[in-house]
Amino acid sequence: MDVFYIDTMKPNVPKSPKSAAQSQDIRTEGHAGDTLQPGWFGAQDSRGNAQPAEYRDRELNPAFAANPCALCIPAAVSYEESAKALVSTPPERSPDFMSLPAQIRAEHANTFRDLFVPCDCHVLSFMRLIDALRESYRFRNLESPEFQRHLWDIVRAGSARAVPRMNRTGGAAGGLIVIGPTGSGKTSLIDRVVENVGDFCRVHTTIGGRPCLWPQIPILRVSAAGRTTPKQLAFAIAVQLDGYIGADCAKSMDRTTDYVYHISRFLSSNLVGVLVIEDGQLWTSIESGLRKGMLGLLVGVMEITGIPVINVGTYRLQRVLETYSSDAEKLMALGRLDIPPVSGDEMFSLCQAFWNERMTDGPSAMPDWMPAAVLTRTAGIRRYVRMLMMGLMRGMTMDGILKLERGYFESCTDVVLGGYAEAIRTIGRAYSGQRVTSELLLKYEEYIDPVHYRERVKSRRA
Repeated sequence: MDVFYIDTMKPNVPKSPKSAAQSQDIRTEGHAGDTLQPGWFGAQDSRGNAQPAEYRDRELNPAFAANPCALCIPAAVSYEESAKALVSTPPERSPDFMSLPAQIRAEHANTFRDLFVPCDCHVLSFMRLIDALRESYRFRNLESPEFQRHLWDIVRAGSARAVPRMNRTGGAAGGLIVIGPTGSGKTSLIDRVVENVGDFCRVHTTIGGRPCLWPQIPILRVSAAGRTTPKQLAFAIAVQLDGYIGADCAKSMDRTTDYVYHISRFLSSNLVGVLVIEDGQLWTSIESGLRKGMLGLLVGVMEITGIPVINVGTYRLQRVLETYSSDAEKLMALGRLDIPPVSGDEMFSLCQAFWNERMTDGPSAMPDWMPAAVLTRTAGIRRYVRMLMMGLMRGMTMDGILKLERGYFESCTDVVLGGYAEAIRTIGRAYSGQRVTSELLLKYEEYIDPVHYRERVKSRRA
């Protein structure tokens, strides 16, 4: 076997004590000088998006303290650390910004797309997703002789294989769902998690003191858009994987119908941490048999590998899952992370962040009435809040408005959000517990959780 060394990084992984018997077991797995390297992970210039693994020096959880797979991803995060990781602000403006022509200052509104103020639900979900990622590696320890034997089996076989689940206590594999109305910050949440973890393949260069080149992909992220059959979904997963490791896993999808088996061995052999499927609500529009096949693919992969599947979607995702209750239970076994519309103090914080980015001089204090007015006119949907603030601040700049009056706000809102009036009115009524026709509930089901809606109506009537 050819050896391709990476000299730019020396791993510093705490070594757990090994008995003489264990050390002998490791030595018998390969010839002296052999590199533990899968056949599909070739020369450095063909490895895709891969970097040498870097390991943290400190791990407070003893279960992960000597596990290279856990030490090359972030440690458990506190609430404060999660909130900080989630916050995003537009680029800092130049000191002479306010002296620029109005049309130039107005362009700053385009940077509002970069502004993200997390709510409590985002912070708690961030912590939970990092926890799920770390937990997926609890029993996949590269310093474990047993786990190394499975990797040597892959090397000798010359192709990817599904590593047996290492959890000796048993228990079913489970998934998570991240669910909320469209435009509520679900994608931004996943973006920040991926950014915090690092969107690249780690390459482990030593195991047990011996040379190694083994890939690890913490997060594999796939969109459900355009994937209308199990084969298309399997192909999309394989293509994403190829982008990290520079292999040709996707080609094998043309030569098989056992997609569960092939995707399982690809994900397991490349040490994938979690598989994220986004926009699963789109599957409501495809034939039920194909939908069941795709859910079956995800559940099958999860059960074979133990790798959690995280489904992200609007409230319409519930209709996809509830059609097949047994699959839904498994795909939600680790929990449901709700991302609801913004309300209360969180709306105040969001409005304040936008107000701080205004492009005109004038009173520094945000109008007292503004958060409540924005909530009423947007139903707390972040996408609508952003659209409103972009239009409002741009209009104030071009019209030379220094002090924002309620009348100007209302007229500007009518222009910016006029085309969404029915949606906003319906969402607002539903979230306040007022009855909405079944036709409107179906039309705006991506925004309204039917279970929560019924509970609010019942509570309001009581």
